Amino acid sequence: GYDSHAAEQVPLSSQFDPHLTSSSPLLNHPTLDTRISGVVSLPQGPLLFSSVPIIQSDMSGPKRGAFIMGRFFDHEEIEGLIRQTQLVLSLVPSPVDVVESGAVAIEQNIAYVDEERLEGYLDYKDIYGRDAFRLKVEIPRRISLQGRSTLYTFFVWNLSITFLLSILIYVLIDRWLASRKERLVSEERFRLMFSSSEAGGCVLSDDGVIQQVNPAFVGLLGYSENDLVGSKFFEFVNPVDRIWIVSHFDKMKKMNASFSSRLIHANGKTVWAKGSLGWAGDIAILMIQDISDQKGIEESLRVNLKASEKEKEESNAVLS
Repeated sequence: GYDSHAAEQVPLSSQFDPHLTSSSPLLNHPTLDTRISGVVSLPQGPLLFSSVPIIQSDMSGPKRGAFIMGRFFDHEEIEGLIRQTQLVLSLVPSPVDVVESGAVAIEQNIAYVDEERLEGYLDYKDIYGRDAFRLKVEIPRRISLQGRSTLYTFFVWNLSITFLLSILIYVLIDRWLASRKERLVSEERFRLMFSSSEAGGCVLSDDGVIQQVNPAFVGLLGYSENDLVGSKFFEFVNPVDRIWIVSHFDKMKKMNASFSSRLIHANGKTVWAKGSLGWAGDIAILMIQDISDQKGIEESLRVNLKASEKEKEESNAVLS
C-alpha cells in the first residue's frame, strides 16, 4: 500500500485480505472501463475507495488486476465536512437506534432532542449491502423551521463531496496512467537507440557494475554478454589506466565526463577507446568508441617525426 500523507509505502493491513478475493466487488470489473466506488468496513473505520482495472497503456486488455485508491472516513474528513457545511457532524455505530436517550423521533431519520437542537441521521451501506456507518448531524433548534432545508443542503453537500472525490481520484489515476505511458514510450525509445547504436554502450550501477550492454559493446571487447553483465567495468580496463579511472569514478558521478583509456580485448589485445559517461539518477550510461586506428596513426606520426628529427641531427653533425 501507499500512505499519501507520509508519502511512503506501507504494508497492506491483513484486515483488507477478505476484500481482495477473486469474487470481491473491488476486483470484479466486467469491462475495461468499469470504475467501482463505494465503502468497505474495516476495524480501523469505514474506507472510501475507487477501483479501476489495470490495463495496457493504450487502454486495451487483457486486465492485469485492479488499481485501488482509498482513504479512511475518519476524524480529519469529518472536520473538513464541518468546515464546509458549518454543521456539527459525527460518526455513530451502525446499526443503532436513531433516537438517543430522551430524544423524540418526529419523522424518519430526524429526532427532536430538546429546545436547543435537532438531530438527523444518514445511513451508508458498504459494497456488500451491509450497514457501514451512520452520519449524525446536530441542528440548532433556532433553525428548526428550516431543518428539512438544511438537511437537504447537507445531503447535497455530501453527495457533491463524494462526487468531487470520485473525480479527483479519477484525475489522479488518469495522470498516473498518462505518466506511466510516457515513461514506457521514453524507455522504448532509449532501448531502440541503445541497442542499434554503432558505438559500444553499457549501463553501469553507481559502483561500476555492468547492468546491460548493447551488441556493439560485445563486439568491441569480444566477450559474451553473459561474461560482461554482472562484472565491473574496471576489470576490462588496462591495469595502468584502471588506477586513474577507479580513483576518479566517484568524481564523475557529479557530472558528465569523457575519457580515453586502453581496454583489454578477450584475445588479450589492447583496444584504445574513448568513453562518454552520463548519469541518470543512480545509473550511468557509458558510450565507447574504438579509436585504435586513430591511436595507430598518431603513433606512426610520432615515430616518423622522431626519425626525421634524428636524421636532421645526424645531417647537422656531418656538416659540422
